[in-house]
Amino acid sequence: MVIGVVSLSYSFSFAALVFSGPLSSGLGYGISAAMVGAVVIGLLMAWKSAFPFAIAGPENNVVAVLAAAAALLAAHLPAGLSPRESAVNAMYLLVSSGVVMGLTLYVLGAARLGRWIRYVPYPVTGGFMAGVGWLMVSGGLQITTDEPLSWAALADPAAGQFAWKALAALAWAGVLTAALKRFKHLLAMPVMLLVGILGVLGVLALTGISLEEARHSGWLYGLPGRSVWWQPWSAADFALIDAGALADRLGDLVTVALVSTLTILMNSTALEIESHSDIDLDRELRMHGAALLANAACGGMPGNVGLSRSLLNLRLGSTSRAGGLAMAAASLGLMFAGPSIISFIPRLLLGGLIISMGGATLWSWLVAARRTCSWPEYLTILLIALVVIVWGFVTGVLTGVIASCLIFAVNYGRVSVVKHHLNAAIFTSSRVRAGAQGSYLKNAGDAIRVFVLQGFIFFGTADRLYRILLEQLVDTARPVEFMILDFRFVHGIDSSALSSFRKIHAAAAARGVTLVITGANAALAADLASLARRGWSEARYANLDAGLEWCESELLRRHGPDEHTITPDVIAWLAREFGARESAHQLLHYVNRIEVAAGEYLCRQGEAADAMFFVDEGEVSVERSAGDGQIMRLRTLGRHTMIGEMGLYRSELRAASVVAQHYSVVYVLSRDALERMRAESPALAEALCVALIRVMSERLAFANTLNSTLQA
Repeated sequence: MVIGVVSLSYSFSFAALVFSGPLSSGLGYGISAAMVGAVVIGLLMAWKSAFPFAIAGPENNVVAVLAAAAALLAAHLPAGLSPRESAVNAMYLLVSSGVVMGLTLYVLGAARLGRWIRYVPYPVTGGFMAGVGWLMVSGGLQITTDEPLSWAALADPAAGQFAWKALAALAWAGVLTAALKRFKHLLAMPVMLLVGILGVLGVLALTGISLEEARHSGWLYGLPGRSVWWQPWSAADFALIDAGALADRLGDLVTVALVSTLTILMNSTALEIESHSDIDLDRELRMHGAALLANAACGGMPGNVGLSRSLLNLRLGSTSRAGGLAMAAASLGLMFAGPSIISFIPRLLLGGLIISMGGATLWSWLVAARRTCSWPEYLTILLIALVVIVWGFVTGVLTGVIASCLIFAVNYGRVSVVKHHLNAAIFTSSRVRAGAQGSYLKNAGDAIRVFVLQGFIFFGTADRLYRILLEQLVDTARPVEFMILDFRFVHGIDSSALSSFRKIHAAAAARGVTLVITGANAALAADLASLARRGWSEARYANLDAGLEWCESELLRRHGPDEHTITPDVIAWLAREFGARESAHQLLHYVNRIEVAAGEYLCRQGEAADAMFFVDEGEVSVERSAGDGQIMRLRTLGRHTMIGEMGLYRSELRAASVVAQHYSVVYVLSRDALERMRAESPALAEALCVALIRVMSERLAFANTLNSTLQA
């Protein structure tokens, strides 16, 4: 009953909002259309909405925009049309808007684009909703005074008692807002409406003003004609359509669809929070679209699931669909009695109700929103709201689109395009270098700079990247020789960003820096290839590891130590690792020298770890087989490196395989030989442990440094 009474007052108010001023003679049609909308949309959404407590029907945001469009339609209709002809064209405007809204919502839901609606920037939504709030306030004043809000009307208070009626409606809106905020009882709204009706009728009786006089002076509605279920497929009414005037309002219909979509998004999000549920927004959009198309076929006023009435239904304890079905049934019963009832409801009450809803919307988006958004976002809200108020919703939509692009560009531009900035001193390739070369890379690795890029690179972020790289090229203690740009996390680049990459290439070439491109997918590679025709040249590799290994090898070739000179043979290498040539000679008594061809496995993943390996010549790789059968290369080891020690000492199964990449000479220390070494030469076994601890400590220190760098 409570929901039915509230919905009835809303239907009367929305009908009065659309059919006011020059369209007021069609109020009977408007009430019937609002009732049909409450019945059809209410029934279908109560039956199929993801929220079982949903109350649907004509709602304020959509109706406010429709009212503005209807007023413009009335102003552009040919002179001399009868009131019925004007009302019928307004009804076809409602039906057309329902069709556009229904198709838009259904297509969005069917294409599963619901989640993309959530990407509409908050300030753009706020600007639209603030504009809707103003339309409701001005529309509420027009309901009350039967005159559009204008400077002329405000300057001439005597004209139609505009000022007195407006002040009365504003006062009632203030009382209604304060009372509903103070009293949270479920009967607060119905009681306030009943008190308001009785209060105004009582004042009229005390002042000796009859109901007819009140209707004549505009304080009450005149008795509208009998309620008729208007049928949009009526041939007689169809012949009255002014196609040109309706076509001129196409932009308004698109605006209505946009406002409807935003409203459904906001209402659904709020209802999800209040009901602690998570819905499929695409399905909800499809249900709204189907309900609106069915409603348009019946000649109803468009609408959607309402937030305030649905929350009221939920807080009354409704967890089933009975509330929405009962509201639709009540609206169906009142369809034909509606027009006679409205003749006893003071205009200022309906106008004040609309004003209170519009005022709440303005407060939410123009006052309360200031506490939750930055100054640029707030100024954007004000700008879009001002454009909507002064120039209309079509211009507001264009402003909103431009504002969305600017907001996205500014906000996205704040995200650094550089995900990680590294150098070869703290981030090396999977290629394990011999002692002297590894030490050199650790000390001189700053000559290799690695920039891991991310996101979509466009004109703004590309220029920031250019400035960052230029700073690295100029302000460095050690000259940069190699600069790696890794595109693994880059989704794309626009054409304007390519000019920044040409500038990056020119700056690097002028300083003798080699650019290396890694991780670029096919699309990015094609974009970068277009630069080659303009003088761009760089080394390219499929992944960062391969590119980094190439840079390390080139740096070692140019400036690094010659490992063959430092450790010409296995004895020299082992002597350096163990600290004495005697220990190196002793170790050779416990190891077996083997020669392996390219592609031959030293050990396989899953086997018992019963040996470790000393690589004297050649190159081996550590590979791991994934669950899908793919082979992942973990590390590559060249001459004078050790591998397999962890599995040997921990007595575990091999976690990876070791395969020779080229012809290699390897010394194998088995578990039995290790145990024999411990028994026969404990000092040698201790020296081996010390060497292995030093190697693993260096690896751990490197991993810790890299981890802290990546988390910075």
